[in-house]
Amino acid sequence: MLRRGRRGRRGAYAVEFALVLPVLVAFAAGMTDWGWYFAREYEVQAAAKVCARTGASTDRDDNPVGAAQTAGQASLTEAGRDPTLGTVVATRSGSTPGERITCTVSQPLAPLIGLVPTMSAMRASVTMRMEDQQ
Repeated sequence: MLRRGRRGRRGAYAVEFALVLPVLVAFAAGMTDWGWYFAREYEVQAAAKVCARTGASTDRDDNPVGAAQTAGQASLTEAGRDPTLGTVVATRSGSTPGERITCTVSQPLAPLIGLVPTMSAMRASVTMRMEDQQ
């Protein structure tokens, strides 16, 4: 009678495993996809910061908008992202002494696994005050 009980319990283990496995796989896929998203989002935020920092520290006579956009695209390239897939836009606003530069970086995102819904695009915007104002 003891053997029959063990054999029946082994079947119960298999059934429990079959019921829990899809939940565990979905959870692991979700963690992977969202981790992928947050890592890529960090790269986009870093590119926006580099873009704004470069533009804010470039002399007004040396085209800070162009320098900022180039720096933002270079930051995306260094991170392994293709800057031509999204946009890097730098704009100047305000007047001395409150002149600012704003950099907006956007990139599309394809999920790594795709079993759970994630964002399809990433966007970051950073504004800094221009440094060479008297």
